[in-house]
Amino acid sequence: MSNKNQRLIAIAIVVIIALLGINGYLLYDKINKDKLIEQQKAELIDTEKMQAELEKEYYQSLSDLEEMKSTNAELNSIIESQQQELKSQKDRISLLIRDKKDLETARTELARFKELTAQYVDEIETLKQENEQLAEANTILSEEKRILTSEVQKEREANEELSTAQAELLAEKASLEEEKTSLSRTVNFASVIKVENIEATGYRLRNSGKESERKKASVIDGLKIGFTTTENVVAGSGVERFYVRVIDPLGETLAIEDLGSGVLTSSENEAQIRFTQYRDLEYEQEPTNVCVNWQPGLTFNPGNYTVEIYNKGHLAGTTTFSLK
Repeated sequence: MSNKNQRLIAIAIVVIIALLGINGYLLYDKINKDKLIEQQKAELIDTEKMQAELEKEYYQSLSDLEEMKSTNAELNSIIESQQQELKSQKDRISLLIRDKKDLETARTELARFKELTAQYVDEIETLKQENEQLAEANTILSEEKRILTSEVQKEREANEELSTAQAELLAEKASLEEEKTSLSRTVNFASVIKVENIEATGYRLRNSGKESERKKASVIDGLKIGFTTTENVVAGSGVERFYVRVIDPLGETLAIEDLGSGVLTSSENEAQIRFTQYRDLEYEQEPTNVCVNWQPGLTFNPGNYTVEIYNKGHLAGTTTFSLK
């Protein structure tokens, strides 16, 4: 074989090897591209399915909520607000679906979207049931009112003299709670145990421990206040508490918490009233003498003092006395 033929054969071999390499590369590239195309097709199908599922769920939810609308304007407003919220959620999930990098997030949000729509439907159903119950209760009340009005009218026709009393009865029914409060205050006031023979004197303690009555403010150590309870059959027997309030010439209540002072609430106007001391008494519906000893360890001011006795939040008696 000549040298020329050998060179041609070598060149042919090189060309064949190059062609085989090119074919191999092209085949490898085609396989990879086919895989990529298949992957993209799968992703496209997945996103289309998710988008279709989202659209179906969204429009089904809108339809369900729309069917639950009624003549109740407040309920309809809530439904419309929920529909707007669902639209916002749907648009946000659609953006996630279009961005293939967020498909897992889109799946999670789609599941939450389904839960949210179910929650909204349950909430509206609950509100509808509550509204129906309220409407039923209003119907019953209206019927009861109609029956009551009819009965009152019959009573008026039967006896004209009872018309005023019947009108008062209707007013009392319309303000039942106020009547109960008023009745409670009336009973409370009726059971107040009045006191009489209120006396207040200043005293000085001798070295022997005995008390010596004094009227000079600068020398007394304390005040002794006595009073007598009156008979009140409404009050009944049992423990009764009497609050003693001593007001000095400056208009201030003598009060030291460590000595039993505090604050009571007026049953007449709910005002807070400071008191000096209190005494509990086993009341037996008969006159009883009570004594309160106030020894604050402070100097008293000269002038006119006022003593007020309270029972059940009401003023049960009062008197005045003077210290020089």
